[in-house]
Amino acid sequence: MIVAVVAGLAIGALVGLLGGGGSILAVPALVYAAGQDLPQAVATSLLVVGITSLVALLPRLRAGQIAWRIAVLFGAAGAATAFAGAAVNRLLPDDVVLALFAALMIGANSAAGFAAHAGGATLDVPVTVAFTGAAVLTALAAGRLGSRVDTTRLRRWFAYLVFTVAAGILVQIGAGLLG
Repeated sequence: MIVAVVAGLAIGALVGLLGGGGSILAVPALVYAAGQDLPQAVATSLLVVGITSLVALLPRLRAGQIAWRIAVLFGAAGAATAFAGAAVNRLLPDDVVLALFAALMIGANSAAGFAAHAGGATLDVPVTVAFTGAAVLTALAAGRLGSRVDTTRLRRWFAYLVFTVAAGILVQIGAGLLG
């Protein structure tokens, strides 16, 4: 449970400060730190990040910081591909899915994604509630700071973090294949 709260704090800070990025780290945190299986971690992360993103949107709405055209285009593209991705996900072994996820982390949406993945997984309610609560509270606090922080530097450090987590996933998978 402590791992879920700590991960939620990190995810919430990312969403609050950068306006996104939490989902890319939520799955690895839930799989490797909270011990969830992949289908459960994917569904949990989509629910957590979806709720957190919705709540974190509020301060940005008031500040007029939403690029609506980009948001609608991104949302439509993500919704259109979420169900296809979920179908492919169910056909592949977990290690392959995690490897593809790590590859996705090296460049590359939550209600549609959650709907696509939720049918195949049961949520660990205490972990999901703890993770979501911590993420939402931190996102709100970080959202207030977002306008006063150098987001260019934050994005650069976030990119380093994503590369590090992706490399860690690939090492973990490699060690599993060798061991």
